[in-house]
Amino acid sequence: MPIEQVEPMRTEALAGAGASAGVAALRAWYVVSTHARREEFAVAQLHQRRVDAWLPRMAYERRGRRVVRPLFPGYVFARVSLALESARVIWTPGVRRLVTFEGEAPAVPDAAIDFLRSRADDHGLIDVTPRPLPVGRRVRITTGPLAGLVGLIENPPDARGRVSILMDILRRHTRVSVDVAWLEEA
Repeated sequence: MPIEQVEPMRTEALAGAGASAGVAALRAWYVVSTHARREEFAVAQLHQRRVDAWLPRMAYERRGRRVVRPLFPGYVFARVSLALESARVIWTPGVRRLVTFEGEAPAVPDAAIDFLRSRADDHGLIDVTPRPLPVGRRVRITTGPLAGLVGLIENPPDARGRVSILMDILRRHTRVSVDVAWLEEA
C-alpha cells in the first residue's frame, strides 16, 4: 500500500478531540522481549517515548541480603495500541521485539496484569517468601513423576522455589530437586 494512502487514514483516525480516548480504548498489554539484563533500561526508554510499560520484579532474601530480580527475566509488559504504536515499541533501545505466536502478538489479559500488580508494592516489587519448610522435615511429593514418594528436605527453597529432597529410592539415597508447590508434609 503506498504511503499516500496510509497517512490520510492515520491522521483521520487520530484527528478530533476524542482521538486520544479512542486510542486509549484500543490499548492492551503486550509482552515485550528485551536484550539480556536490560529490562530496566528498556522500561525507562519506553517511558521516555510515552509508552506505559511495567517491569514486575521480585525481592527475596539470599544469604542475609535482599536480592531484587525481574520476575520474568528478559521480558517487560507494555500497554499500547498495537496498530498505532507498535513501531514506537519495536524501535526502542533495549527492546528486541514484541513476543508473537504464529505472527500475532497476543494481548495479555488485564486481569493477569491486575493480579501481578496487586501483589506488588509501590515500587513494583513482589515479595517472594517461600513456604516455611525447615531442613530435615519429612515431605511427600504430590505431583509429577515422583508423586507419592517421601523424603527429607535437604536445603531450604531457592529463589526459583525449588528444594532438594533426599529420598531412599531402590535402597540408595538419591537427591531430587522439585518445586515447593509439589510438596506436602508427610
